[in-house]
Amino acid sequence: MIFDHPLLTRLPQGYVGWRGHPVARLSNLQLRPDEFTKACRELAEHCEMLEAKGFPVTERTCMFKTLFREAPADTPWLQVMMSYYDIVGDLITRRARRFIFEMPGDTAVAIGTEKGQLVTEYGYETELAVGRTNLLHQLHDQGHRSCGAWYCSYHRFTQLVSEAGLTPELVAAVLSTPVPEQPEAPHRECPA
Repeated sequence: MIFDHPLLTRLPQGYVGWRGHPVARLSNLQLRPDEFTKACRELAEHCEMLEAKGFPVTERTCMFKTLFREAPADTPWLQVMMSYYDIVGDLITRRARRFIFEMPGDTAVAIGTEKGQLVTEYGYETELAVGRTNLLHQLHDQGHRSCGAWYCSYHRFTQLVSEAGLTPELVAAVLSTPVPEQPEAPHRECPA
């Protein structure tokens, strides 16, 4: 056995599985054997911690180690932690304004509040990109930039949620609402 833990398994294409499900990509071709063993041991410890808290063990929960390690088992933000794609904020202040979530059918929604009012913007799949990418570009065009929150601490994450004016109930309500139909693009005549 290459792993010290019975619940870790080697999967195809450099993936490591926990209970048979892929949770990390560790290529032992890029790591020395002792580094690979250490990385697997740390991964197993992280997976055990996730299970002890009642969190799902997924690629996401294993990638964002600090966020899930620091989060309390009863965090009200688990759905948000498990599903946000990116967090964008003001270009100047870097305060969070919108959380972007992927939705069914390669669509996406950005959720935030402005002056106490819910703001939602949707991104739809086009021939060029999926909804999350189109929505991110749309928000960039409005002056928003990523807050760089992919590997943040739980404390920083809760600050960002607060800055965007979100609540767990608000996020759950928006994510459970069907995505509106994509508006038709305005027809433009070709210049002659």
